[in-house]
Amino acid sequence: MDIHAAMRMTDMIHLNHHLITVINRFGIPLGFGDKTIQEVCEQNQIDSDFFLQIVNSFHDENYFPRLQFLDFSISCFVNYLRKAHADYLGRNIPAIERLLERLIDSFQGDKSSLQVIQQFFREYKDELMIHIEREEQRVFPYVIDLEKAYANMQFSDELIQRIAAYSIEDYYAEHNDIEEKLFDLKNLLIKYAPAGLDIHLQEELLHLLFSLEKDLNRHSIMEDKVLVPKVSIIERELQLVHQARTNNGSESHTAVKSRLREIIGDAGDKGQSELSRREKEIIREVALGLTSKEMADKLFISLHTVLTHRKNINRKLGIKTVSGITVFAILNGLVSPEEIS
Repeated sequence: MDIHAAMRMTDMIHLNHHLITVINRFGIPLGFGDKTIQEVCEQNQIDSDFFLQIVNSFHDENYFPRLQFLDFSISCFVNYLRKAHADYLGRNIPAIERLLERLIDSFQGDKSSLQVIQQFFREYKDELMIHIEREEQRVFPYVIDLEKAYANMQFSDELIQRIAAYSIEDYYAEHNDIEEKLFDLKNLLIKYAPAGLDIHLQEELLHLLFSLEKDLNRHSIMEDKVLVPKVSIIERELQLVHQARTNNGSESHTAVKSRLREIIGDAGDKGQSELSRREKEIIREVALGLTSKEMADKLFISLHTVLTHRKNINRKLGIKTVSGITVFAILNGLVSPEEIS
């Protein structure tokens, strides 16, 4: 069921209470009575069309109106993404940390395996903070400057130099999937956590992890499928205009939206099979930090065979990252923490 402007805001929350998070990010306070979404947005000076596209994309995971999103300004996206960042660091991550600490404290058995999982999450937190800091301090100010320059085609040579030195494509190339480690952490807690954990705390923690993972996934889609391509076209347009001016040529450029539409189109099996002896050997070598080539040489097999084994391991375990594989190896006695340290 799509959410539309004539729907009452209260009905929207009853339809999907998780959308309260989105409402908060737009700075809309609760207590709006029976007003419609359109009325509440007007009262709070919010673009109702942008609000509706965001809430619908969170309400329905199959809903992502790429072309409609392209009609909105870069500033709209940046403002929303910044509020999402504040949520992640100020609310989501601390809540997960507290629950993980409570889960460990309440466990009566050997806590070492849980402490390995806790360290895994701390490393993830550090990566997320670096990711967010780069966006906040480098990427967002850059794209806002580009949008301002594009609005009236008034820009400096310095801005053109910035495009050449660090374009949005450079950012995209180093843009890691910040939700992958959350996927691994969930699987470690579901599949490989020690028996005897407080089931209620475990359930609550998993709910938080699933929710954050979904949120981060939508966040990444907005950046990768809308923000990055849109900024990329603006960069090209500014460079073309700058070149024309430098060559004393005529100044002309194609509208951003039509150009974007030309380049943006519509865009496994998690088997539970038993690991083979060779796959366990590969997992151990991954945990010890060997490259695929080094594993092939050490185990006297081809590089292609190593890569095939690693692909099968990822499929069977449902774990995608090297650090996730390392934690799995420790929890299952394939390698000791001392060997890794």
